[in-house]
Amino acid sequence: MSNSMKVSFCCKDCKRKMFDYYAGILNLYIKCNRCKRVLTLKKIDEKYVAERMINGKLFV
Repeated sequence: MSNSMKVSFCCKDCKRKMFDYYAGILNLYIKCNRCKRVLTLKKIDEKYVAERMINGKLFV
């Protein structure tokens, strides 16, 4: 994944954009303000994102 690539993480239930990802390893706990779904990401890296993104978005 190149440094200039940006991937938007979106809630799979309500399709709301939660945050943008550029690079690094993610360990976070986030709650969607719209549908109240809780998202927990542990040890997510560039390889995981590159394999699962569609048109610059990753629905989680």
